[in-house]
Amino acid sequence: MAGVQEKEGSDKEKAGSDKEWITPSKTGRSPGKFSEGLKPSAGAILSNTYSVLGEEDGVFEEPMQVETASIPSTVVIPPKEVPDPAVMGETWVREKNAKRIGDKVFKDWSVLMNYEFNRRGRLWIVWSNKVRMTPFYKSEQLITCSIKLEDQPEEFFCSFVYALNTGEQHKVLWQELKDHADSPIINSKPLVLMGDFNETLDMAEHSRVADHPMVTSGMRDFQDVVGYCSLTDLASNGPLFTWWNKQDQDPIMKKLDRVMVNDMWLQRFPRAYNVFEAGGCSDHLRSKLHMQSDDNTKKHRPFKFANVLTEMDEFWPMVDTYWQTTQPLFLSTSTLFRFHKKIEGIKAIGSAIGER
Repeated sequence: MAGVQEKEGSDKEKAGSDKEWITPSKTGRSPGKFSEGLKPSAGAILSNTYSVLGEEDGVFEEPMQVETASIPSTVVIPPKEVPDPAVMGETWVREKNAKRIGDKVFKDWSVLMNYEFNRRGRLWIVWSNKVRMTPFYKSEQLITCSIKLEDQPEEFFCSFVYALNTGEQHKVLWQELKDHADSPIINSKPLVLMGDFNETLDMAEHSRVADHPMVTSGMRDFQDVVGYCSLTDLASNGPLFTWWNKQDQDPIMKKLDRVMVNDMWLQRFPRAYNVFEAGGCSDHLRSKLHMQSDDNTKKHRPFKFANVLTEMDEFWPMVDTYWQTTQPLFLSTSTLFRFHKKIEGIKAIGSAIGER
């Protein structure tokens, strides 16, 4: 797809793309575009607990398993924009209620679902007319789209993943990802894969590695597909473990959610990063992908600190007070980032003293 979408959007373009997007007919098709206008701040609705979804009985499918339904949310964030596009994992919303709920929650945003492959519609992707989204591939565990953001010079491919539970089902997904890697259309463009892969890559990604220090066959299969596709974990802030079983007395934590990119992505978006954060009602962390092209990055001034400040009587007491009253450090993938922020805070204290 070439060219840049105009701000007015174009319903004709979207209608044309809908006609070109064909999927096998199974149980139905995903609703198209919702009707009413959306206020700019409405993008923040992805941060709540979806209370609107539970207003009527019979809206949701009954869970097939005892544990809490998993509803991870992955959000692509262009700089200085609301979350757009966004994807939600399994919502447990019945297909007959999907459009009505979409009208109420997402208003005039476009939507792409995969009810034709699973009656629970395991993936919901929503986006506004600021984003040009072209579906490329859709299945029960994967939706791949070409995305053109308003402030980015070129399009990229994004695969939204919500893996099923068993090893045999994972093998279907792994083969789909390998087929993506073999596609000359995809491997010539930046590619990002994000979502719940329902498998760990390394023993350290399980909280009980000491009890079960072994590489499982599922882990080896996942490692094989990551190597075959030449994928790399995108730089991330936040906890290592992205899922837990919500059992306070017998907690189990794993890294099941991740954001991975190909070599073309690293060349085109070297400063992009992901943030894992808690929120909502899910047993998974939310994932937010922050886009920042190398062309528009700000030049940061070097960190400077005047050592003479350490000889002033009031300096160390002020540092101690600041260190004790700010958020404590703990071991995670974001420890170094938060330590850097604390040091910057101390620099501000030093500047205030020096101005006296």
